[in-house]
Formats: sequence, structure tokens, C-alpha cells
Amino acid sequence: KNYDLSAEYYFEPAGLVSLGAFRKDLRDFIYSDNSQLVGSGSNNGFEAEYEGYRLTTQLNGGTARLQGYEFNYQQQMKFKTLPRWAQGFGLYGNYTYLKTEGDYGTAASALAANASKELAGFVPRTANLGVSWLGRGWDVRVQAIKRGHYLTTNSTNAALIRYSLDRVTWNLKLRRIFTERYVLLLEVESILAEPYRKENFMSENSNLPQFTGNISPRWVGGLQGRF
Repeated sequence: KNYDLSAEYYFEPAGLVSLGAFRKDLRDFIYSDNSQLVGSGSNNGFEAEYEGYRLTTQLNGGTARLQGYEFNYQQQMKFKTLPRWAQGFGLYGNYTYLKTEGDYGTAASALAANASKELAGFVPRTANLGVSWLGRGWDVRVQAIKRGHYLTTNSTNAALIRYSLDRVTWNLKLRRIFTERYVLLLEVESILAEPYRKENFMSENSNLPQFTGNISPRWVGGLQGRF
């Protein structure tokens, strides 16, 4: 069941401000569990092999609720007082706050002792901020994306609970418009190859990550045609 409420205001010369609130009530939601280990003996389900291996599976939880609000802002710089070249610039940004709570069924009481009942995979705070320029056959956009600290893996075992740390990535999008039919595209994601880190629940407020890594920039290019 979804409940949504939003208000939008459009202003001159070309802009939009909106504010929305939402709530989603879920039942039998799916989550990942990796708290079980393969046992020993011929009755371990794997013909006595894989003893000590960790099992990762998906289970159905009970009920869950997601609620929050989102703010959005867009404006094209069409002011008459600006030079003509500056009127091609635009600003846009949005912010989302999300709060989740779920009943994990039979594991609910054990999970509550180690972590909150928040749902794994949902980011409580996200924000985007971008600058665009359109003119002379070019459409250029630079965007920063902020993802806040969030739970990635929940478990009845405190040592297996994982959080992903805050991360900011920068993206670039270029479009060269030759005609109404042909457009040359180039997109670069994670320009600065920002590192990502995940930490253990026990070190949630420390600087001791459970593991860290880098994602190289992703380049996508192409020619778009309309016929």
C-alpha cells in the first residue's frame, strides 16, 4: 500500500520547486540472510561436503514500513539581466530522507538485539546536485551524487552485519546535437574513481572498514539517430 502527497510550484522564467511525503506499507518483503553455516556429517544437506561454508539465501520477512520525504529544485537561468551565453546554464538538485522499519519474522527478536529493525539496502539519505549548460549544439551536465551511510546486510550474528559508508560520486554527460536526427553521446560515471567502503556493525562509528575498494570510471559513448 502506497501513500503519496506532493506539492509543486512553477515559477518564472523557468523553474520548479516540489516537496513530497510518502509512506509504503509492505508485507512478506524479501531480504537476504547469511547467518547460517553448513554443518558437518552426512546429513548436512550437501552429502557431507562444504562443511563450514556460509549459506546466503533469501527469506520472507513479516511487515515493513518505509516513510520519508523528498525535495526537488530545478531552474533554467533565463534572466534577461544575464549575458546571452550565461542563459544556457541550469541548476537542479534533490534530497530524499527515508526511514525504514521491518519485522523479520522469526529472526526479529535476535536482530533487534544487534541492530535496529531497519531494512537492508535502503539508503536513508540521498542527494543529487547538478549544473547543466545548453547551447550552440551542446548539452553538458555535471552531477554530484551523495549516498549516505546505510545498512547493506542484516544478520542475527552481529559480526556479519554490514554498513556501507557515505560516498560522493561525480558524473559527466555530454551530448553533441548535430541535427534533430543525430546526436553524439558521451557519459562518464564516477569520474574521480571514489573508493567505496563497508564496515562491520561493531565498528559502525569508527574508521575501521571491513573492506574497501575502487570502481574505475565507466565510459559510455554512442551515436543516436532518429528516423
